Amino acid sequence: MNEISPAQRQRILERLREGRSLRSIEAETGHRRETIGRYGREAGLLPPLRQRGASERSAPSSGLRYGRTMRGTSRRTHRLRRGRCLIA
Repeated sequence: MNEISPAQRQRILERLREGRSLRSIEAETGHRRETIGRYGREAGLLPPLRQRGASERSAPSSGLRYGRTMRGTSRRTHRLRRGRCLIA
């Protein structure tokens, strides 16, 4: 893996301390957002990456899932078709 010079790293960290976005730093320095984020996390300026476990991947986010046949329909219509709505 190629390392950037200490001066470039310091420049990136200064921009992060100023509150600049990863995209703006990327445009200015020419380094990828992933690299900038890695250095920011190592310095404690950015939060760590969220790791998704197997339990999070398998559990649906909500009780209703909208498949291909339900696209373009409202949630109320979806519930009516599935028999979940008491008031028509």
